[in-house]
Amino acid sequence: EKVYPVSLWTPAILTLTFMLAAVILVWDRVRGIHTSGGLLAFWLVLSLAGVFQFRTELRQVGITEEPNFRFYLYMIYYPIVVVMLILNLFADPLPRVTDRPKTEKPSPVESASFASLCFFGWYESLIWKGFRKPLTIDDLWNLRYHDTSDYVVAKFEKRWNKIMKKNFESPIAINYAKTNGAVTSQRSKPRKRVSVTGTMFKTFWLSILNAGIIKVLNDCLAFVNPHLLHYLMLFVESKDYMWKGFMYAICMLLVAQLQTICLHTFSYVMYTLGLNWRTALVSAIYKKALRISSSARKTSSMGEVVNLMAVDAQRCVDCAPHLHMAWTGILTVIACMFFLWRIIGVATLAGMAVLIILTPVNVTISKKVRTLQLRQMKVKDERVKIVNEVLSGMKVLKLYAWEPSFKDYILAIREREMSLLKSAALWNASTSFFWLCSSFLVSFASFGVFVLLDERNVLTPEIAFVACALFNVMRFPIYYTPMMVQFIIQFLVALKRINKFMNADELDFTSVSHDTNKKEPLIIEDGTFSWGTEEDDKPVLRNITLKVQPGQLVAVVGAIGAGKTSLISAFMGEMVRNSGYANTKGRIAYVAQQAWIQNATVKDNIVFGSNFDEKHYFKTVKNCALEQDFKMLSGGDATEIGEKGINLSGGQKQRVSLARAVYSDAEIYLMDDPLSAVDAHVGKHIFENVIGPHGQLKNKTRILVTHGIAFLPQVDVIVVMKGGEIMERGTFKELLEKKGEFSEFLIQHLAETDQHEETQDIQELLDEETTQRIRKISKSESLRSLRSTSRRSSVNLEVPSSL
Repeated sequence: EKVYPVSLWTPAILTLTFMLAAVILVWDRVRGIHTSGGLLAFWLVLSLAGVFQFRTELRQVGITEEPNFRFYLYMIYYPIVVVMLILNLFADPLPRVTDRPKTEKPSPVESASFASLCFFGWYESLIWKGFRKPLTIDDLWNLRYHDTSDYVVAKFEKRWNKIMKKNFESPIAINYAKTNGAVTSQRSKPRKRVSVTGTMFKTFWLSILNAGIIKVLNDCLAFVNPHLLHYLMLFVESKDYMWKGFMYAICMLLVAQLQTICLHTFSYVMYTLGLNWRTALVSAIYKKALRISSSARKTSSMGEVVNLMAVDAQRCVDCAPHLHMAWTGILTVIACMFFLWRIIGVATLAGMAVLIILTPVNVTISKKVRTLQLRQMKVKDERVKIVNEVLSGMKVLKLYAWEPSFKDYILAIREREMSLLKSAALWNASTSFFWLCSSFLVSFASFGVFVLLDERNVLTPEIAFVACALFNVMRFPIYYTPMMVQFIIQFLVALKRINKFMNADELDFTSVSHDTNKKEPLIIEDGTFSWGTEEDDKPVLRNITLKVQPGQLVAVVGAIGAGKTSLISAFMGEMVRNSGYANTKGRIAYVAQQAWIQNATVKDNIVFGSNFDEKHYFKTVKNCALEQDFKMLSGGDATEIGEKGINLSGGQKQRVSLARAVYSDAEIYLMDDPLSAVDAHVGKHIFENVIGPHGQLKNKTRILVTHGIAFLPQVDVIVVMKGGEIMERGTFKELLEKKGEFSEFLIQHLAETDQHEETQDIQELLDEETTQRIRKISKSESLRSLRSTSRRSSVNLEVPSSL
């Protein structure tokens, strides 16, 4: 018997294919992949292709008396292929050892097979549960690992940081000037603005590629049914075998089902991609808001940042499903025109002409909508900003009865916003009208020209039905074009706003070094600092040289605007270092002049995520004079604090803020006038038990900015500031003996204060000349106040005679 080459090549190729499938199976198990779409597709195609040979082999058995050896082999081979197909319909168990965090309610999509993913079988349990009872939040699963913020944000930041690193011209350099030994920081400037768009697409390129392939497959399947319909119409007109008609009908059903599966899988992947984009952008915007420089913060209000996270990031979710439709829709229309040309010939150009005429109209309207969208977002930023200010200052508004005025102001802004929204809605409606009519106009023009072009052109059912089917395919991209254009415009506008914010100047983290080899924990040498990098931003601190020894208590005093708070900001790296050298060693705790309170319990505000130490906690609470406050609060330290500490007084908020810093047990404490909001006796208690030389922080390095003078004799060093420069420094007695800026500050303060009991100890340290000057200034202030009072009391009120 002659052996043909195909009889040799077929077993050889099958053997190599099975070996490759075995390798893929083992490799997937090694990598922990519990299901494989490629293997399932391989066994499915092999099973479907083997059905015909299996039937042939069974028919041959009835014809021949004895089956040959080939028959027995195939009877063993084909059932094994079917069994492998059935086994691949189910997923393997998940790996027991994994780096992913374990969750209480893992998502079934994590363990679903490829077939279950295609048909969304993993979702059926929730559907049946919702059928039996109303669903609650407890019935939902956790997110799958690849959709969690931990994974998405880390992936996006890795790509973003890599792009940002490449974008800078040179690494940050530090030059040492030869003239005075000062250190000048030269910040590297970016070559160009970095776009978030490129980072988003590069980070999630695999999902975008998979979705694009699925969308192309869906569009290809959309053209199969019109061709099957063509063959079905030919079958109806002819007297062919009946099984062909059933085959065409079944194929049309299967193609429609496959098209539905592809379309919904594409939508699922793209909506998930949009949510991942939103997660990454919200995290990036939030972290950028924490790092943004002071000069850049002037151009970006809190309302704008909230809008970026709440509105602009949501645009990505809305636009994601329409990204692939933008280019696949064009290809679909072109393909439809090609097939229509084969059916109705030149008449197709009539329909194309209608589309070409409508395209400039759509482009013009799209530009108009984009302009309105930009204007509307600016007005919305203004509205959110004023609403935030109103909510923040609600107490002042109530006291001054300003509600009607601000209500009218906000409503006026809202009216402007509504006007822009109405205009945009009208333009979008006109776009929808034109494109909804376009499908009818295209078919009407094509059929009309086809019939009128030649008398031999007859609109037969075959031509009409197939052409209508192709027009129906073309209607989908045409129908969604207005919506797609609208979402893409909003997406581009949102990305433009996000790019502007993400490219804003950040704090220069190299302005303060952290050299642990230095002896002093806080050092500034010949430092000049400003709040921004622009030329208009003049230096706020000039010629600052300050070294704080370990464990020292340094008080910073001076008039309002002298630069005391700026000095602390310079140590924290929140200012731009124009020249000089700054260094900190150790963890820093900061107590702001305006207390920052979380919407949480008092205990959570104090512990602030640190490990709870009961002994340390209650010692801190006692020293910060919070025990009596805990007794007054309804739930003690478990009392929930309202937004911005609304249910606490100013002194209570300041003490909670101080207790948080003390509990953190840092090495360095920077305190910006923490005693200004508390009573005198409470301030004395806090200084003696916390800040002072015998307090809880006695072994810590402390800088205390203060306007009071009662505790100055107990500090180690006093720094006097004026006009952004350090004028004097030394102990209390040393500065008094100098009779310089500190003496003038002290005399002025003692002359103006009424707290004689608190300043009695200081007055005893003054000499007779200083005491006489204080009395003289106090006497002149009293006379001036008396004259002002008598002038107000001597005003004559003229009452009309009619009264």
